[in-house]
Amino acid sequence: MQNHTYRKPKPKTNLRLVPTKADNLRLGGLAPSEEMQPGNYLAKCETAWIESVGKEHRAVFQWRVVDGKFDGVALPQWVMVSNGGGIVSPTGRYARYCALALGRPLNTDDPIGEPNQIFSGGVFQVFVGFRKTERGRGGKFADQLALTRKDDADYLRVHDILSRELW
Repeated sequence: MQNHTYRKPKPKTNLRLVPTKADNLRLGGLAPSEEMQPGNYLAKCETAWIESVGKEHRAVFQWRVVDGKFDGVALPQWVMVSNGGGIVSPTGRYARYCALALGRPLNTDDPIGEPNQIFSGGVFQVFVGFRKTERGRGGKFADQLALTRKDDADYLRVHDILSRELW
């Protein structure tokens, strides 16, 4: 004997279109011209975030020059935040930058894991230069190498945040 029990069909899911991050993409500024040289520039932090690199974490900053002939030029910066244990050294470069941006020493409750909250919208004096290695994947490392372009793959980026200027 067959069971002819009627099964009530499951209701269909109502699908909605949800905007994705790709919907929010925008051009972050202008590319540096051949005329732009290494040096100190006034730049605004457009956005910043933390990303994983293996077991370590680094902060990624997107800067835009806001003064002078190169106004509007976009520049990246990468700063190691923590080691594999996820601990941010209070004497490290990232902690120093956070304190500089906040205008005071860091507290344990400061949102150092959310650099966008600390840096975004701030205007800073930054040092801009080329890569600090001889070759694209390493080689001799020296601060003075940031002053010269080594090859066609070398490009300007922010190396150091020198001071907080405006908020």
